[in-house]
Amino acid sequence: MDTEPPQGDDLQRMLVPMKRHVLEHATPRRSRRGRTTGIALGIVGVLLLGATGGGVALGLIPTSFTGQAQAPAPSDTPEQLPSEAPSGAPVSDEPTPVLTPTSTPTPTPTSTRPPYSLSDPSTWTISGTEVGPVALGGQLDAETDDLRGVLSDEFSSCSNPRASFWAGKGTLLTIITGADGRIESLSVRGLAETTDRPPTTAAGIGPGSTVAELRAAYPDLRRSSTSDPDPAVTDDPYGGLTTTVDGSFVTFSTRGPDFPVDEVWVSTVDDAPPTEYCN
Repeated sequence: MDTEPPQGDDLQRMLVPMKRHVLEHATPRRSRRGRTTGIALGIVGVLLLGATGGGVALGLIPTSFTGQAQAPAPSDTPEQLPSEAPSGAPVSDEPTPVLTPTSTPTPTPTSTRPPYSLSDPSTWTISGTEVGPVALGGQLDAETDDLRGVLSDEFSSCSNPRASFWAGKGTLLTIITGADGRIESLSVRGLAETTDRPPTTAAGIGPGSTVAELRAAYPDLRRSSTSDPDPAVTDDPYGGLTTTVDGSFVTFSTRGPDFPVDEVWVSTVDDAPPTEYCN
């Protein structure tokens, strides 16, 4: 069965009798002329649409449906426009203040001792790593360069090549080196022939300090390995009371509780000075 709609002359021949038939049966009346004419034209339109399979063949309706996109159906939800302010943020006409970063000043640590003067041994500090310009662990020649002109090493000789003595300005400094030539121990004594003071620790303890001052400054003191274990023995010139500072032994020698400190010993290997330096 041919289902194609009529076209061309066939279509015209079919429409003419249909129009005539409709017009013959549409009897006009004066009082309803306008409405009747509208009805007749409406019926003709319906017949034409039915005869052409939806009006496509008449050219009354555009035929290119495929290439045109359908308009989106209206949505009940209104389109949300982008907002310049985040959700929940207050809207303000005031300009956003620009924060200028401020740096918090770093507190400068307070030094326990003022910088020392190379020419004045009384300003040198005895610590677990050095005595004034002389540092433990350094080579002897490099560490004693600064001592020349301040202290002298010509006043005595010693048969022990690992011991050297430097004296002057109220100070006797003994330096002990290891087999590799590096300094491993230092000894500080005072010279009685002058009023110049020798170096002291950061707590102000050095040769000439009392035992009471020593114990107040270092409450953790213990007897060194060379001290007589008998507390009744007061004469102990080669032993003493020791503590640990910066990882090194710092030992204070005294001849008894009623005598002042006569030597401060700093060492990375021994907690007390030897009985003889030159043996």
